[in-house]
Amino acid sequence: MNANLVNIPYRLSIRLSPNGFSVFVCDVNEKVIASVNQTYKHSGDTNSLKEAILSIKPSLPDCQEVILICETEFYTLIPNSFFASDHALDFLKLQHPDMPETNQVFSHSFQNHDSIFIFGYDSGIVQTLTDIFPTLKIEHQLISSIEHDHQNMISIWIGEERIDCLVFHKGEIKLLNHYPYQTAEDIVYHALNIAYHLQFDIMEFEITVYSDEANAKNYEEIITTYLPQSDFKTIQ
Repeated sequence: MNANLVNIPYRLSIRLSPNGFSVFVCDVNEKVIASVNQTYKHSGDTNSLKEAILSIKPSLPDCQEVILICETEFYTLIPNSFFASDHALDFLKLQHPDMPETNQVFSHSFQNHDSIFIFGYDSGIVQTLTDIFPTLKIEHQLISSIEHDHQNMISIWIGEERIDCLVFHKGEIKLLNHYPYQTAEDIVYHALNIAYHLQFDIMEFEITVYSDEANAKNYEEIITTYLPQSDFKTIQ
């Protein structure tokens, strides 16, 4: 990675997964110009995480914006009229009573949908990365897609053992949930089952599947066979 890529408003995004972390540098057009993937097993020891991040930091350019992209199942979406910041944890615990006490709670307002997205993420990881990148912003991976207005759209994020699904129908959010999976067929089943229960024709929907390169290779052929309109995009 070229550390001379400076004086341009680049964005640095950090994404942690159970098997490691990825760092992406994007330009103003959201084009990835550099990336680093590193194996790392987080076991609650934030010192090892700090060492892993610091080991690659010298190779990173100075970026105008640094974002931690959180992959977590602990999230909920509620109407704006119900939200009170001092009760954000209560709303999250209502849907996720098993959320660890060590999680820090964050919220994001969607004015176009008159709703609030609340999520929890490991406070130790957040503090460790904030110490390294003082201007760090915290975002959930679903936020960017919810912010955009869609008519008929299904967005699927493929994680290690879980997929996150977001469904827009006629411009309105109809579903936001996560499901376990083991195979590509499981992912197809969940998509078809969602369409069945929401009573719409899935072939009238655009489908965007977000995945890392490894999962794309494993699942794209089967998913596009049953859902040919599926458009795979690399998670970054």
